[in-house]
Amino acid sequence: MTNRPQSGAITSDEYAELAAVLARKIVELLSSAKRRSMAPPLELHVSNADDEVVVHCLYHHGTKGEIQLQSMMPDMKKLSARFPLTATVTDANGESLEMTIAPKQYPVQ
Repeated sequence: MTNRPQSGAITSDEYAELAAVLARKIVELLSSAKRRSMAPPLELHVSNADDEVVVHCLYHHGTKGEIQLQSMMPDMKKLSARFPLTATVTDANGESLEMTIAPKQYPVQ
């Protein structure tokens, strides 16, 4: 089990792990959107358990069909670790895909 500082703040290692997990899940969600031929631009919205915005950005398909970042919400300041996170991709036609990202599960010892 991870030792968390008394203040409740996450450590830099936990932050890096959270960022990596979030990045993998976002790529997974955007890949699903591409496989479903969702109409670009794709709007990605990730919120935490308190319904605070974690990430909000737009993606489009590049000339070779790859998914590229188009723009990001300008006032995004930090990555919040309040689980569960909810990621939603919405396309130009209003079709949506949603994914819940739960905290890492540690085995009971």
